[in-house]
Amino acid sequence: MSRSKKSASAASRPSKVAPASTPAAVEPPAPSTATQTPENTTPLLDEAEHTLFVNGTWSGTDGDYWDDGVEGKANELLGSQTGEEFDWYGGPNDKRARRLAGRRLLRDGVTPAFERDEVVNLVSHSHGGNVVGEMTAALDARLDYLGALEEGLSAPVGSPEHTRAVTALEERLASLEAERESITSIELQKNELNLDGKFDPERSKAEMFAQLDEEIAETMSHHATLMGGGSGLDILEERRVLEDGEFGDAILINTPYLEDHANALDSDKFASSVDNIYDFNNDLDGVVLGAQSHQCSEDERLNAMTPVDGPADCIVPEKPTLTNGREETPNASKVTTTTWERKQSESISMMDDYEQYLKQDHNLPVINGDVFDRVVKGAVEGQRTQQK
Repeated sequence: MSRSKKSASAASRPSKVAPASTPAAVEPPAPSTATQTPENTTPLLDEAEHTLFVNGTWSGTDGDYWDDGVEGKANELLGSQTGEEFDWYGGPNDKRARRLAGRRLLRDGVTPAFERDEVVNLVSHSHGGNVVGEMTAALDARLDYLGALEEGLSAPVGSPEHTRAVTALEERLASLEAERESITSIELQKNELNLDGKFDPERSKAEMFAQLDEEIAETMSHHATLMGGGSGLDILEERRVLEDGEFGDAILINTPYLEDHANALDSDKFASSVDNIYDFNNDLDGVVLGAQSHQCSEDERLNAMTPVDGPADCIVPEKPTLTNGREETPNASKVTTTTWERKQSESISMMDDYEQYLKQDHNLPVINGDVFDRVVKGAVEGQRTQQK
């Protein structure tokens, strides 16, 4: 969605995923001559937009997760000049992995785009939608954390402001260390749905440890800065970037919303900033049906990372949609929920036969371009027409 540019300094970088209609990055639309004045002869350009594609579980080794030109179609639909896949562990079907991925989506995807002064669009599939939800919670938590540090940096040691900053650091460090210990004690397991090539337990665990170690090291560095070991300019700049950053549209496809995960509508920053959220739900989606049939059950659980005697994930009761139980939440009106009945010959999930995809052919595209055009594009363009 085009917006007027806040700053003429943001230039779009080379496109990783070009829109379907062109082999290269889309040039910004020609500026209106109405913005030109004798004092300012440089017209303002439309603000650059960037789409982040967030895969679902078991996506870590899928090179063609978004196939048939879906990435280009989505960029064109959303008005993004550039786009990229967010590569997360995609193996362990576990809430801890998704929470970590949400923080990494903020750190490695959203924040760099904000630094480039790009509006961020999001397209997710399956548990990628829960990763997006965790990202929005991490964004609010990060702003609170950086705000506490900023107050402490400008206050004398021992003052209430400085003490609150130290407390925020200590709480974050304790939380990260507890999270690391939790993953250390997990027994990684493979079951019939976690096939070779789709899930590498040790790789997933190592990647999560690496992220946590980086976050712990960053917290220790912040502590040293707070105690007089640095200027803290990086802290101030990151907070400014996150506060000024903007979201465009979010497309969430077949998310099995879980009670243990953050809901994007509960995020102050994301929910107030995003233009529109398109929440697509297919009653026949294999992932959603699987989660529903295993809600809170310990029998044949889908979880790949969980203590042997621990509970499975619990899906949100009734129909899993973003607004379920949150109809009166501020900004809920930004959500367009679309439910459709999948035809026998098509699927926007794994395949017509989900079990066949898992057990026989792992090289097929997860998201089908024809269905994206018919269902996703049709709903988005229909909602835009209503808004005019």
